[in-house]
Amino acid sequence: MGFDLPMVRALRNGRYEVRTPDGRLWEATGTAEAVAMVVAALPTDVPAPP
Repeated sequence: MGFDLPMVRALRNGRYEVRTPDGRLWEATGTAEAVAMVVAALPTDVPAPP
């Protein structure tokens, strides 16, 4: 089953797992890094905020 947007799951000790739409799995060491990974993995057709 595919999906269009990145997904985030909280792990232990302030770490996060980010799954990209193409199936790659990244691990972030904190909230800011997880958010940066999500933004980097957004599809190009997602509009920028106003």
